[in-house]
Amino acid sequence: MTCDALEEIFRNKGVPEICQSDNGSPFQSEEMQDFSRRHGYRHIHITPEWPRANGMIERFNRSMKEAVQAAHLEGKSIQEAADQFVAMYRATPHTATGVSPFEAMHGGRRMKTSLPVIPMKDNRINREKEEAYKKKMAEKSGGKKHELKVSDTVMARQQKKNKLTPRFNPDKLTITEVKGSSVTASDGQFTTFRDASQFKPVKSEDENNELDSTTAGSQPHAPPTRDDLPAHIENPTDVADEEETNQPLDGGERLSETAADRPHRECRNRTNKRFANYQM
Repeated sequence: MTCDALEEIFRNKGVPEICQSDNGSPFQSEEMQDFSRRHGYRHIHITPEWPRANGMIERFNRSMKEAVQAAHLEGKSIQEAADQFVAMYRATPHTATGVSPFEAMHGGRRMKTSLPVIPMKDNRINREKEEAYKKKMAEKSGGKKHELKVSDTVMARQQKKNKLTPRFNPDKLTITEVKGSSVTASDGQFTTFRDASQFKPVKSEDENNELDSTTAGSQPHAPPTRDDLPAHIENPTDVADEEETNQPLDGGERLSETAADRPHRECRNRTNKRFANYQM
C-alpha cells in the first residue's frame, strides 16, 4: 500500500534522489528496499526515537492534526478539511525560501486560488536567504555538538515504566560507531542506535582516581589551632588587635599599645522612649 502511494507521487512529481522516512514497519520491509532499488533513489531512515531528526514533517503533521480537529468540532468532513489544508499549505509562501511549495516544485509558477495574487519580480528561490534562515534557527535552538567518540563508555536513556525507574539504564555500553549526531553503542550482545543526547558518558576508574588525587592535592589548609599560636598570645583575638595596632602611621611610627591598654567606652542605653515602660 505504501509503495503504491509512492508510485503515484513519483508519476506526478518525478523520482527524488533521496527519500527520508521514520523507522515504521512499512519503511523497514524488504518490499520497500526492492522498490527503492528499482526506482533508483536512496532511502534513508532517521535516528530511532528522535522525532527532531524529521522535524519538518513532524511540524506539518501537527498543523494537519489541528486542521482535522477543528473540522471535527465543526461537524465537517475530515477528508474535505485535509484537502483544504493541503491546498492552503501549498499556496502559502515559506519563511525560509520566500516562495510557496507549489512555486518551488513547478519552476516559479504560482498556484491559482480564489485569493488575489500580487505579482513578484523574481520567482527564483533565494538560496542565500534560505541558508541564513536555517543558520538563524539552528543558533536559536541552542544546541551544541556532543563530545562522544568511539570506545567511550556510556549509559543509554530508557523508557520510564514507573516512578522508581532511573532515567538511564545502569548497564554500561561501549560506543562502536559515530555518524554526526547518531551514535551506535553495544555491550557485545545488545546493540542500540540512538541520538547522542540519549547517551550519558561514564567516567572510567582511572579518570575517577585522577580526579580524586587532584581534589585531595588542592584541599585548603586547616586553620591554626590554639596550640599553633605563639606562647605570649593567650587569646586568639589578640592577634587581629595586635596587627591593627602595629599598622604604620603617616610618619612611619607604630602604635605600641595593645587592646588591653585602649580606653573602653561605656554603651549608652539607646532604648526608644516609647518602650521605656516595658523594661523589666
